[in-house]
Amino acid sequence: MSSVQAALTALRSAVTTRLAAATWPIGWAGTPLVEDADPSDDEVPEQGLVVIPPGAVTFEIVAFGPVYEAKHRVSVMVYVRDTDASKRDTVRDTIVKEICSLATLDQSLGGAIETMDIASNDRDNLGASGSEVTDGALIAIEMTYTTTSPAA
Repeated sequence: MSSVQAALTALRSAVTTRLAAATWPIGWAGTPLVEDADPSDDEVPEQGLVVIPPGAVTFEIVAFGPVYEAKHRVSVMVYVRDTDASKRDTVRDTIVKEICSLATLDQSLGGAIETMDIASNDRDNLGASGSEVTDGALIAIEMTYTTTSPAA
């Protein structure tokens, strides 16, 4: 597995674990799913969806040796669907809080990366296809790690 794939796998695993341990409102359908591709409006499951796409990686050579520093930027998208706006907002905010907490609780994602920063999070109606019952958030994450090759 490449260092890029290892970082993504660690991020997806950490997000899944944090969401599984979170407390959801009474009557909520369950833990949101974590996927790697954007849904259509019809595909947002009732328990919510977190999309972690591959992102973009830049490599810079580190002095003294064949070592590269990778800056891996990922835009995590959160989708929450419900007719109750208050419940929808609560669930969206819980998902965002749990994902953002990773930057302080496990910044190395179990040693898969060196550091992780939450560059920003935007909770302004990301919603899939402009639906009245789907709301969302966008969380910009930057992971930093070293590798011996940009292809590794």
